[in-house]
Amino acid sequence: MAGKTYQAKVTYPDGATNIVNLPAATDDGYVLSINHTVKNDSVLVRVYGGAAALRSGTRSLSLVGQSGGKVYFSANVPLNKASASLYLSTANVPTGILQFTLFSPAGNPLNERIVFIENKDNIDLKITSAKKVYDRREKVDLNIEAKDSNGKPVGGNFSVSVMSEAAVPSDEVKENSIFSQLLLSADIKGYIEKPNYYFYNPTNETRANLDILMLTQGLPQVCLEGCYCQPNCRKRL
Repeated sequence: MAGKTYQAKVTYPDGATNIVNLPAATDDGYVLSINHTVKNDSVLVRVYGGAAALRSGTRSLSLVGQSGGKVYFSANVPLNKASASLYLSTANVPTGILQFTLFSPAGNPLNERIVFIENKDNIDLKITSAKKVYDRREKVDLNIEAKDSNGKPVGGNFSVSVMSEAAVPSDEVKENSIFSQLLLSADIKGYIEKPNYYFYNPTNETRANLDILMLTQGLPQVCLEGCYCQPNCRKRL
């Protein structure tokens, strides 16, 4: 409510509490909401305008969606009422972080929201061997089969590392794999606890938690060049 001030009371696991003053409320602004769980191959974008912003008449905002430095969406969002909605197909967007930015009529960035797109574009690897148990120093022959999501063979360069799990125990959930490093950790700031948790055994729960990660750690950063650039830009602070 206008004229009111608000605080958040945080309770930590050890029982300690902390009071945090929240920023002053304002009705002159916009809210960008992205829901990519409504349909598997699309996202629902909603833009809400504050009362003061709407009193000035129809605003022609711009929405841009980009991933990996490539723009996949660019649309005008005329806002003459409390909210505007549009569906955008993500079928042709590669797996990874998709960044949406809402711009003012003057081209100034107003809001940013990132989501993680999971399309079936990963290679399906299958490793088999003639035996399940081998003797010490016995030669091991492995067959590696690589296919795409349609079951067609895929060519490429592959490397294999072999270790004794008895000597070096591993937890796949806690590991930082090539997949989680390139598609997740490299594009958002801060420490990610158990990065492979989101990819090792994907479920509706892990997808929901991944979206929470996008909301909490996928915040805009300031570029050293003063521009509003990609999350993986090397010039960002």
